Amino acid sequence: MIEHKWSELNDVLKGFILSKVKDPGIVEDLLQETLIKIHLNVSRLRHEEKLINWAFQIARNVIIDYYKKRKKEHEIGHIAQYEEVECSESTFNRHIALWIPEAIKLLPEKYQEAVYLTEIEGLTQKELAERLGLSYSGAKSRVQRGREKLKEIILQCCRVVTDSYGNVIAYESRKKKQKKEEECCD
Repeated sequence: MIEHKWSELNDVLKGFILSKVKDPGIVEDLLQETLIKIHLNVSRLRHEEKLINWAFQIARNVIIDYYKKRKKEHEIGHIAQYEEVECSESTFNRHIALWIPEAIKLLPEKYQEAVYLTEIEGLTQKELAERLGLSYSGAKSRVQRGREKLKEIILQCCRVVTDSYGNVIAYESRKKKQKKEEECCD
């Protein structure tokens, strides 16, 4: 059972990395680096149901590190750089979740740390308070404010439509929409 999940995760991550890096040799290297990081840090994952999103975030960070090393650094301010893809409703949440690590980098420093540690590393707000030497209410407040600012950042670059449960059912880059409007006005 575990081998099947590992193989499935391997295939999905390879496809994702291949969509961002076209050299098959480099894709294999980045995949191996991602799998090693997952293996070394899986004990830190507190919620097994977050494994796929967590693995994609690790892969995304590995890809970013690769481009930074190559001096082809991605422009962090353009979160909506992801190509528009045909997504079923079940994959919209995962697709937008890939933006979170870059969007977190745009937060003020004190919110970056709080949101990163709770959303990416999986710390509880109580653990965050202990780690940062804050009161529990102070940590909780910082995470909530950070999440609000994160939401604002994402909504500045994309129009996001959610259902009554908060699941993303559609999104559109505001840059593409703005470009269309400018074309109409010319």
